[in-house]
Amino acid sequence: MDQILHDVQLSPVDSQPRNWQYRALRPNVALTQEGRAQFTMIAAGSITMLSLTTMWGVNAETLETIRTELAAANGCTAAQIVLTPSTIEANAAALQFGDGSGAFLTVSTATSSGAPPYHAAFNLMLDKGQAEKARNALAGKTGWMAVRYALTSGYAALAEATVVRDASASIDVSVRSESDTVHVGVCASETARASIERMHQDIKDDFAFADAAHWGLPLG
Repeated sequence: MDQILHDVQLSPVDSQPRNWQYRALRPNVALTQEGRAQFTMIAAGSITMLSLTTMWGVNAETLETIRTELAAANGCTAAQIVLTPSTIEANAAALQFGDGSGAFLTVSTATSSGAPPYHAAFNLMLDKGQAEKARNALAGKTGWMAVRYALTSGYAALAEATVVRDASASIDVSVRSESDTVHVGVCASETARASIERMHQDIKDDFAFADAAHWGLPLG
């Protein structure tokens, strides 16, 4: 059964209490090596410049804390707990501003780094209204600024590639017999196509969302 520890979702692998896949529940602001938030907002006249780097992942310190707690719960050592990242991948990220009541609009998009912890960098100039919304978020008010990551399953792409290779192998075998070439080749192609269509139906796009008010950023 899945469980949540320290804002991280944990899923058991093959029902083994010592093996878990993990994924962050929501994005966060990225930190420097010194532990400082990668967030800068500077006002220059009527324009405010915003520089922000976000992440969707779990840092090493949190993983070690989770590993220790799982070990205590399962009566083993922390070294016996195996934690692996989930196959969910984070693609494009969007910086959004809201109206304070839950409705958000995207103002900037960025491609993630492509690997955990999926950093995404935003650099933009805010008008007066946008700057006020950002300040509301810095003051801890929800509904004014957020980040949203698009998520996809890594297993889907692997499964599709496997089916395509299998289909090619079947077609190669079919040319051995002239009388059966058309019949066998068509069957293999139809089978592969049906399998791919089923997999596409199984793919469910997901997203990870975080309100910047919860990041504890300093009020600039």
